[in-house]
Amino acid sequence: MPWPTRAGAELMHDAFLGVRPRLFAHGHYHVIDETTADLPDATYETRIWSLNCDGVDGNLRYLDLATLDDPARERFPTR
Repeated sequence: MPWPTRAGAELMHDAFLGVRPRLFAHGHYHVIDETTADLPDATYETRIWSLNCDGVDGNLRYLDLATLDDPARERFPTR
């Protein structure tokens, strides 16, 4: 099944709701962005990082595993 397909997107969506992560990072969508989502039955907000494509500013983020934050965020804003 080639990606992206509707079926592939639905599988990713189902997995995202099933796991309910505190941080979800995805890449290669040719856009850099950051947002939050309130998921069903979660007592926290899920942060979502969209990374840019390879070789372009915004394709990498630093991740502090203790805080699930990007310590360099102030130096490299998403927009």
